[in-house]
Amino acid sequence: NLAHSANSLFFIIGTAGLLIAAGIAFYGARLLPDRFASYEQYSVLFLIGGAMFFLNTIVATSNAALVAIQRFDINNKIGMLSIALSSISMLITVRLGGSLTHIFLVQLSVLAFINILVFWQAKRLLPAASFGFGWDKAEIRHCYSFGLVSFINNIANTALASLDRLIIPLYAGPVNLTYYSLPGNVTSKIPTMANSLSMTLFPTVSQL
Repeated sequence: NLAHSANSLFFIIGTAGLLIAAGIAFYGARLLPDRFASYEQYSVLFLIGGAMFFLNTIVATSNAALVAIQRFDINNKIGMLSIALSSISMLITVRLGGSLTHIFLVQLSVLAFINILVFWQAKRLLPAASFGFGWDKAEIRHCYSFGLVSFINNIANTALASLDRLIIPLYAGPVNLTYYSLPGNVTSKIPTMANSLSMTLFPTVSQL
């Protein structure tokens, strides 16, 4: 009941995100003609980005299933494969003279492939987490009211990390975003690197 209810909930969220991205792609230039002029040529990227959001969202239940049965080994292997395929495909696309649209399309393809792997592994190891749909109100109320604080925290972190990067280009231009975001990215990567090293060298302790 929980797995199928979660699938339904994440499907609704993923569809909403895709529709918002489509709305920005088709109507953004009309709503903000002065601010959106520099981005109109990239409208198709919003559609591809929306499709990526949709794929990332509908696979959430399968990802959670692998964590729930503590198969971190499979998660790590799939994660390593995802990073490798993503990086290599971007490098090849750039070397072949591909555009930003081509890079997005390649990343969408890699994401779709990785999601199929996650679905397959989750279904193989936990058949109850199949990609079915349902709507158990009691189960949703019990589990998602428990996770409401985490949800608010994630929204706050996302807003802190991303909202300024969406607003600044509208007023200062796309190029100035690089000068704004690069120092912050460098400083944030330093503790991230330390965390990654600890998880690599001491995986059991860091997971606990």
